[in-house]
Amino acid sequence: MKKINLALIGASARGLPSYVPYVLAHSDEAEFVAVASAQASLDNHLMAFAAEASRLRQGLVVEMSEFKATILASSACN
Repeated sequence: MKKINLALIGASARGLPSYVPYVLAHSDEAEFVAVASAQASLDNHLMAFAAEASRLRQGLVVEMSEFKATILASSACN
């Protein structure tokens, strides 16, 4: 029997626990699969933050490579 692949897209910390017991109880039928890499998720979140930065600056274009470097450099300091 082929397993059902469960991809949790946008499952918050509150939503995830409701799926885990089912998958553990039916591990012969279902399994969690990764939908996107951590890098892709990080890049998508940074793009959303860059869009908000642009909005706050009346639509000024935000260069993603510079924005990403700035954000990552500031998080390395913390």
